[in-house]
Amino acid sequence: MTYDLLLRLPLLVWALFCTVKQLAMLTTVDVGHIAMRLPTIAFLLLVAASVILRSRPSAKASGLEPRISALAGSFMRR
Repeated sequence: MTYDLLLRLPLLVWALFCTVKQLAMLTTVDVGHIAMRLPTIAFLLLVAASVILRSRPSAKASGLEPRISALAGSFMRR
């Protein structure tokens, strides 16, 4: 439990820090500026929510094949 929390904490702190910085920049009354910042704030809050609500992995793949497939898949194109 604590190990999982320690791994989630840096990303959560980063997302919340960036959200606060974006909210601080919303003081401008310019509509274009606000329209640009709101999707960024929504995305950062979505990242924070997904970090908090992510469930623990139920199992781990064993063997070499899943790792090779993941590595090969990361280099594939359409």
